[in-house]
Amino acid sequence: MKIQFEKLYPYRYVSMFFAILFTVFFTNYHPYYAYRQRHAKIHLLINGSVTRLLMYFALGFFICFSMMFIWYQVNRKKACIISLLYGSIYYLIDQWTYYILIRRSGTLAFSIYQFFCLIFGILCCAYFVIKFVSLPKTKELTNSIEGKGTFRPISQYRNELMGVAMWLILLFHTQSFGAKWPTDTLEFIIDKGYIGVDIFLFVSGIGMIFSLSKNSDKKEFYKKRILRIYPIYVPIVLVYTLVEIYWGANPNMLFFNGIGMGFLKGGKGAFNWYITAILLFYLVTPLLYAMLKQAKAHLAPALLLGEMTSVWLSLITGYYGNNVYNIIIARIPVYIIGLVIGFYILEDIVLTELEWRLVEGMALLSLIFFIIEEAEGIPIYGWHWVPLCIVVPVFGMKVAQFMGWLQKNGKGMKLRSFLTWCGVNSLQIYLFNVIFIRIGRKLMIGHMENYKDYVNVLSVVLIFVDLGCVYLWKAIETSRRKKKRGAQ
Repeated sequence: MKIQFEKLYPYRYVSMFFAILFTVFFTNYHPYYAYRQRHAKIHLLINGSVTRLLMYFALGFFICFSMMFIWYQVNRKKACIISLLYGSIYYLIDQWTYYILIRRSGTLAFSIYQFFCLIFGILCCAYFVIKFVSLPKTKELTNSIEGKGTFRPISQYRNELMGVAMWLILLFHTQSFGAKWPTDTLEFIIDKGYIGVDIFLFVSGIGMIFSLSKNSDKKEFYKKRILRIYPIYVPIVLVYTLVEIYWGANPNMLFFNGIGMGFLKGGKGAFNWYITAILLFYLVTPLLYAMLKQAKAHLAPALLLGEMTSVWLSLITGYYGNNVYNIIIARIPVYIIGLVIGFYILEDIVLTELEWRLVEGMALLSLIFFIIEEAEGIPIYGWHWVPLCIVVPVFGMKVAQFMGWLQKNGKGMKLRSFLTWCGVNSLQIYLFNVIFIRIGRKLMIGHMENYKDYVNVLSVVLIFVDLGCVYLWKAIETSRRKKKRGAQ
């Protein structure tokens, strides 16, 4: 008697989450633990031959199990072939990464053992599904288990979440002046404030799916993005670049900064990397949207795609001496995860209690891995940010749930309103902050000793000057709109 496919279908996410867990582990394992041999106990535990072979077997099994659900519309045999190709390509990248980073390879025999464990895991899963599971008569499957929640709160409290992210970045940037905070815990949190950028990219990915689901026309999509960014960006970056030219930057930075590609050009006067990153991500978003829509936006393949893209681009740029680009490349997975979660919200996909616990557990493991990498260092610049692609969605859910609790209990109205305002105007706040940080650092060069006792106060004052400029900007913009309406 065969197991009904419909009974396994609700647990598809469990398989995908395990596939993600093993993928993130192996992708981040080589550049860190294999390089840091001094972590003898951890290294021995993880790199033990039996343990590693079993983990490759499990990776193969869960990749195949995930693929079966993605490609069940075709047939199970084709899903098996796709899984074999997928696993083989992943393993080749995995081994090549290790060789490039460590400049040596393991024994050929053990590499072959690992590869066959991966393939054996895929074949075992395929045999199990083909032999003991009956396909559904209909291609329309639904989750028969009562769900415990969706990612919808992230969309509902999107602006508040972006407001939180903005404040994390503002506080993180105070370190540019050497600001010190009263407790080690607060210092630690502020030191990791750049996670706010990852939150922005994650939330932006969700927003792009909403936008494209309403109108998938590429020209219209690009037009909206240009009109959203450049009217705000160009005036601010013009001031920034003119100041930089006055201080000795090449005048051609007016052009490169103006189009948003100053970071790629590099050199004195180049503007902050974030605008370049978001423009490049927007450029490929329609293609990613089409791919994810066709694959029904399953999480595991999306993260595998993001991870592998990051690995390859990091290695290529690192090989040619441009590791600085990894600050963008390492954020590819979190943006792609944002796109996937956007599909989940649109389709109102419900996760079970078990699935939520798995997601939260993976986020905790990824956070621990991130903190260890951050503390001990990693041979390739930027790779310690990759685990954040799993941390950020869970962090976003927790913030959204907290905002929902405040709203339900009628508390924190002023806080929510303030965070919403910061979230709605986050682009202006960010751009002004970059200018003030740059000008402030330039003016304080050689005088840091004179200001060291006041640096915390100066940093906080700078933040509120930033917010004041944005408030004035919005007031002028509102006034112009009213005059325009009155003239009509």
